[in-house]
Amino acid sequence: MKNAQSLLNRLEAQVREDLDAQRRVQSILDALLGVVRSGSPAEITAHFGGLKREIESGSERAARRTALFQALAVQLGVPASMVTLSSIAERAGPAGEHLCELRVELRAAAALVVRTHRKLAATLRCQRRIMNDALAILLSDKSGESGNPLIEEGTLVDASV
Repeated sequence: MKNAQSLLNRLEAQVREDLDAQRRVQSILDALLGVVRSGSPAEITAHFGGLKREIESGSERAARRTALFQALAVQLGVPASMVTLSSIAERAGPAGEHLCELRVELRAAAALVVRTHRKLAATLRCQRRIMNDALAILLSDKSGESGNPLIEEGTLVDASV
């Protein structure tokens, strides 16, 4: 049982780390929403750099989480594919109560990150459409048809030229 308790403690620490990571990502996404609407390219780049670092560190956390789940699956005598945070907390009984609470917090934090990410993506799509429309007007010939390859979707234009 001591080994199981040690694994539960490690899992609880892992869930807290995942929760902190979700909160950091949320903070970055909130900041990005603000600077995308009114910020400088340097600020946007800096925030995207922070987001990239968080995403990269996520793979390390995922590997540690997977190893913990596999160790707990062995301890519980069930296939690793059957082990979830909820099932571990249930099987741990009173020792897993705090794990259940953390699971609820983690789920809520992840849902908030998803909603904010969707809002950011919609904002970026809208800005891209506005820029494409503005470029179409600026680069169009007198007939109203642009025919200009610079305004094809996905093309960036260097405005300093």
